[in-house]
Amino acid sequence: MRGIVKTFPGARALDGVDLEVRCGEVHCLLGQNGAGKSTLIKVLAGAHQPDEGTVLVDGEPVVLARPTDALRHGIATMYQELDVVDGLTVAENVYLGHELATAGFTQRRVAARRTRELMARLGHPEIRPRTEVGALSAAGKQIVSMARALSHDARVIVMDEPTAVLDSEEVENLFRVVAELTAAGIAVVYISHRLEEIRRVGDRLTVLKDGRTVATGLPVASTERAELIRLMTGRAVEYAIPRRPAPAAAAPVVLDVEGLELAGSFRDVSFTVRAGRSWASRAWSAPDARRSSSPCSAPGARRPGRFAWAAARCAPARWPVRSPRASGCAPRSARARA
Repeated sequence: MRGIVKTFPGARALDGVDLEVRCGEVHCLLGQNGAGKSTLIKVLAGAHQPDEGTVLVDGEPVVLARPTDALRHGIATMYQELDVVDGLTVAENVYLGHELATAGFTQRRVAARRTRELMARLGHPEIRPRTEVGALSAAGKQIVSMARALSHDARVIVMDEPTAVLDSEEVENLFRVVAELTAAGIAVVYISHRLEEIRRVGDRLTVLKDGRTVATGLPVASTERAELIRLMTGRAVEYAIPRRPAPAAAAPVVLDVEGLELAGSFRDVSFTVRAGRSWASRAWSAPDARRSSSPCSAPGARRPGRFAWAAARCAPARWPVRSPRASGCAPRSARARA
């Protein structure tokens, strides 16, 4: 992709972006929210047409006027937003838009067999071809979206935040699949905000900022984390993430949690939050722990623990859903609520 420009009313989303992807590599695309990553992907997928610039496949310019054009040139895309149809089966979703058919009749048995093979390849043989997608979890729907991308004879697969709703075991399965794809000569464009994932799977990277390419073709192995943050934000680490002044040690306790437990996700969680402070937690280390589970999630599924909000005790099964006190929970992704 050379000199890609895309303008919307009142905004220039892409301003001369360059991206070069080689066969058999994982090319990571980085940038803050609003940097232009999603727009660039939609241009590559044929969902948007560039106002200026050229897309080349095997050195030859091509016109991707619609998504089917991109698929015909071997470019498959997994969008961050789930694009499955709940009312259809897994197999119907996987082959939606490129149904297996002979003389106008769909080959459902063939589609089911190939879907089973794809699910086994993705490490999820328990997802059956004839299961209705609406019955799957958000993570299961993401697996179906991955299977759809793999069902095409793709030479380039774009993965937009593919691990957002996956647990640690599913992430490892994804990395295994990515390694298999690149070993077969298939290129992967990998988009993620998690720099540790970039280190795991990436070969080269491109950084976007404010719709422009600020760096491209950088080797992942030798590019320092601090340099990536500087490229994405335009500031050094100490200014991109400035130190906050510590609140007074005598600040009052506004939340006191003791012995909180949610079966299969976390146990014996205790912490105290004082006025003016932020409390952060890391992802759980258990292989079957879900990323969407946190001490503020699934109120009704909590095991007995103690909550004290501003020195007043609250019932774990009811807090904070029905609590009149000023509290709230924002899931890390809207898909976690699906």
